[in-house]
Amino acid sequence: MEADELLVLVAGGDQKAFEELYGLVCGPVYGLVRRVVRDPAQSEEVTQEVLLELWRSAARFD
Repeated sequence: MEADELLVLVAGGDQKAFEELYGLVCGPVYGLVRRVVRDPAQSEEVTQEVLLELWRSAARFD
């Protein structure tokens, strides 16, 4: 399933869809954060916060 389709399901509270979306975007998000933050531990923390915010506010994405 594509990320945009998963996001629609996540917006509806589908936890399984979030798990799949997390697996799909976690690596690229971490890579981007790592280039900005540099510190690996802090990068992991920021990545988790970004993905948690995605879960909380998925209904607001268009």
